[in-house]
Amino acid sequence: MQGQEPLDVALEIAKQVEQLPEQYRIDAFKVLLEHRLRTGVAITAPVRGYTVPVAGEISFGEFLNQLEELKTNPQRFTTVAYYYAHHRQEDTVTQDDIVNSMAGGGVQPPKNFSRDIQIATSAKNALLMRAREPKNGVSAWQLTRTGQKFIEQKLKGV
Repeated sequence: MQGQEPLDVALEIAKQVEQLPEQYRIDAFKVLLEHRLRTGVAITAPVRGYTVPVAGEISFGEFLNQLEELKTNPQRFTTVAYYYAHHRQEDTVTQDDIVNSMAGGGVQPPKNFSRDIQIATSAKNALLMRAREPKNGVSAWQLTRTGQKFIEQKLKGV
C-alpha cells in the first residue's frame, strides 16, 4: 500500500473482483483486501477462475432454489439439516440454526416450532432425530437416512 490511499486500494480490488459471479464478490473482496493490508502486496494475476473459500459455497437461499417446492415446516427443517451437513460440514442443527436459516433464505419462520419438530422426528418415517449431544449447550437434531433421501429426491437434477 506504499503511497496509495485506502480508498484507491479498495477501488483497485473492486475492479479485480467485478468479473466474478455476484455471490463471490464480497468474499473475494475481503480476501484480497486482507491480503493487501497484511502484506502490502497487490495480487496482480487475473482473478478469473479464482475461487473464494465461502462457507458452504452457496447460501441457504441458493440451496433452496435447487429444490422442488417444500410444503411443510418439517420438510424445511430437514432441508436446513441437509444444508448444514453437506455444505457447512456440521452434523447437527439447533432451533436457532433452523429459524435463522429459514429467515435468511426468505422462508417464513415457523409459528409453532415445537409441534413442527415433533412431526419431523416422529418415529414413522422420521426426517430428523434428536442428536445424542447438545450443540452449544442446547438441543440439536440431525438427519436420518429417510431425511437424506427425501432431500436428494427433491433436488431438481442438480
